[in-house]
Amino acid sequence: MSETDLFPCTLDEMIAELEREIALREVVYPRWVAEKKMRQHKADECMRRIRAALRTLQSLRDNPK
Repeated sequence: MSETDLFPCTLDEMIAELEREIALREVVYPRWVAEKKMRQHKADECMRRIRAALRTLQSLRDNPK
C-alpha cells in the first residue's frame, strides 16, 4: 500500500471539503429541524463533531511537526 492509497488527497483539500460540508449543513439542518426531519440536539451534535474535525485538520496544517 502506497502513501497515496492512505492519503488520496491533501490536507488543504480535506479542509476545503469540511468547510463546504459545514456551509451546506448550516443551510440544510435548520430546514430539517423545522420540518421535523431532525431534532435540534442531533443537528447541534453533528455540527459540533464536524467543526471539531475541521479544527483538528486546521491544527495539523498550521502546526506541522
